Amino acid sequence: MVDELCFSENEKHLSFMAIVGKGGLGKTTLAQLVCKHDMVVMHFDEIIWITVSKDFDVIRILNDMMQSLTGKNLRLSNVDEIVKNELGGILKGKRYLLVLDDVWNKDRDKWDCLRKALLGIGGSRGSKIKVTTRNQYFVEIVPYFKIFHLNVLSLDESLSMFKQRAFAVGGPTETTNMVDIGRDIVIKCRGLPLVIKALGGLMYSKKSEIEWQQMKIRWPRRLDRPNDVLKVLKICYEHLPSPLKCCFAFCSIFHQDFDLEKSNLIQLWMALGLLHPPKNSDLSMENMGNKYFGILLFNSMLQDAKKDEYGSITSCKMHDLFHNLAQNESNNYCSNLEASNLNGDSDVVHLSLISPLREIPEISTKICLRLHTLILKGGLDGKLLASFKCLRVLVLENYSITELPDSIAMLKYLRYLDISKTSIFILPNNITKLYNLQTLKLRWVHDIPENFGHLINLRHFCFGSIVESQDCMLIGVGRLTNLQTLPFFTVNRDRGCHIEELGSLDNLNGDLTIFGLEHVENYSEAKHANLSKKSHLCTLRFCWATPTLAMQFRNVERISNKVCNDEDVLEGLEPHSNLRGLTIDNFAGGKFPSWMMVESQPSSVLSNLVKIRLCNCNGCERIPPLGHLQYLKVVKIIGMGNVKVIGAEFYGKHAAGGAGAAEVTMFPALRELTLKQMPSLEKWSEAVQQSNSMSVFPCLEKLKIKMCSSLKTVPSHLPSLRELIISGCTGFSYFPINLKASIFDLSISGCPNLSCLPNKLEALVKLHLEDCNNLTDIPCLPSISEVSISGCTELIGLSNLTQVFPLRDMNFILEIVVS
Repeated sequence: MVDELCFSENEKHLSFMAIVGKGGLGKTTLAQLVCKHDMVVMHFDEIIWITVSKDFDVIRILNDMMQSLTGKNLRLSNVDEIVKNELGGILKGKRYLLVLDDVWNKDRDKWDCLRKALLGIGGSRGSKIKVTTRNQYFVEIVPYFKIFHLNVLSLDESLSMFKQRAFAVGGPTETTNMVDIGRDIVIKCRGLPLVIKALGGLMYSKKSEIEWQQMKIRWPRRLDRPNDVLKVLKICYEHLPSPLKCCFAFCSIFHQDFDLEKSNLIQLWMALGLLHPPKNSDLSMENMGNKYFGILLFNSMLQDAKKDEYGSITSCKMHDLFHNLAQNESNNYCSNLEASNLNGDSDVVHLSLISPLREIPEISTKICLRLHTLILKGGLDGKLLASFKCLRVLVLENYSITELPDSIAMLKYLRYLDISKTSIFILPNNITKLYNLQTLKLRWVHDIPENFGHLINLRHFCFGSIVESQDCMLIGVGRLTNLQTLPFFTVNRDRGCHIEELGSLDNLNGDLTIFGLEHVENYSEAKHANLSKKSHLCTLRFCWATPTLAMQFRNVERISNKVCNDEDVLEGLEPHSNLRGLTIDNFAGGKFPSWMMVESQPSSVLSNLVKIRLCNCNGCERIPPLGHLQYLKVVKIIGMGNVKVIGAEFYGKHAAGGAGAAEVTMFPALRELTLKQMPSLEKWSEAVQQSNSMSVFPCLEKLKIKMCSSLKTVPSHLPSLRELIISGCTGFSYFPINLKASIFDLSISGCPNLSCLPNKLEALVKLHLEDCNNLTDIPCLPSISEVSISGCTELIGLSNLTQVFPLRDMNFILEIVVS
């Protein structure tokens, strides 16, 4: 399928393909894997994903394309306007891939209308439309589609998938009898991956052979009719604990294919009273929410989990079949609909309502008094708000709303308030009367009320943007001892905002940025933040004020006179060893703190670090030792103007000397390394090889070196390097002869002293050269498919292009501008 997208029918401006198969067969999963394939990502300028479902509306699809590309929800109503003025401006001349997922449309005229609109965009030759559908007769409806039929799994594949889940660690013992029973049930699953995974998750919770026999008897014999799969999924649902059933059913309030943010979903469950930790347990409501989320994910009731760079799950989706089940099981208590379709006699308790932006929806008194959840995408007034006497959850989505009505204070039971998609930046004083409030979300905030500390039950205080909010002084936040989410804190002694406020917030987790550290006087004051006791924090960012050029010089003078206190302050901000990410901005000290300079893994505070970013630490002459950190994946060093050499200390004590028999790996997990704005950097030393059992950078795939004007070359130990970017390095003149790398993408610009490229570039697919005036030759590149060369005035030897760039296919892109 990858070859079909990248290497076929590229003479056409637009070609169409469809993945056809039963529900639960994995069409969407396959389409996602294809879209993430390296060749597909490289081949297309834009990849657009839209879930269509049963609402095949051409204007909606075109508007969704715009939103996917720009993030703007314009909701235009004229096809020509969208195509010519909007999409044409973005996609004209570009090769794009449009994926339309879960299509039900059987109307040929609608397909022809969409095809005509897409052709009008003016995309480049080779643009593709890929569709997933259950319709087995799709090719008869739309004959210009190339069809890929997705087959069911074989019995061996089905049984392997089932066993992997049912007998996972913590599940039942894998005995011969259990496997035989499992095989008999798996045969009934007809090779459908969704059903097999759901079955595996269900049987994982059944520890005895008797329970397995009972399930074998109950499991339906056939899955041939449309509703048979839904019946099977309902069996899995019925075996969930009662509170978890409610959590699952509540998900139907979101539309199909909605990105369910994990932390947000747990906060909603908590606000609705669905999370009850066992008595005499140390578990929090959030812990229970994490447990429930994990069960739903393991049972495939949630899927397509996305992870952040630290490996933590951030969001997921619900398969449309499970979404249908959730709607059925919610018994109309959860509804997601247009205001015009709201029935005044409805029994709805959890409501997501869409109305015109400036129109106040009509909601009957009966519904107002019953509602526990209201997600309102439309107009709002204070009188309407006051009528929701039992409301636990309120979400407002309308950027024309600029303030909260005074009647907000009447919602005594409110536990969750999300106004992050409004233009409300100032909180009213009476919001402090919402004593039950657990979660408060804003786009950003200019100021908080004087009595904000009265919100003693507040656990999550969230912002869409901390950059715009950093001038807000969170005075009194130290009294909110239940607080777990606090994206930032700004220190300002003159305005009464002291770093000690953080000292009592031991439950903080997630990400925390501390601005205004120039206002912290010394080690003792910094220590009062008690960061070393905050074991649940994932990332920390320490920010001093951004210095102007003049202030930078003054900082250097202060360092020499020993009056700069930045070193003492950073020493006092020692974090807990569970920390996964660390960023330091504008640190003016001459050396990093002792807790950053430890060179052995067990005793290092940074032992669990995954990412580190050091920015504008211009006073420091040494980079901290990082080679011993076994989980470190990303290192970004930007603006360290005093560093002249990256030497043995960077790799850790194993590189500094002392041969040992044990195998040693330096930077064992590092994937990405960036060096930028380091004008004094003259040398990047090789690691000292003490024995053949030593390896360096075994996983490094991406290396960026920018504006390091004195650096002449790079080390040779880069065995896994796939992407190399060197830019603005005027002193860079050669590559090591013994450079070991399998570079896939090479970009070099602004390197006037570079005379030759690495000799062995057999794997190179993409090459960009710009302003390399001393470069005279290019080796043969057998795998190349995209080349861009400009401003390389001495480059010769391109007369026979087929030797330098053997053309493998019609996708080859060549742009050479020599003069």
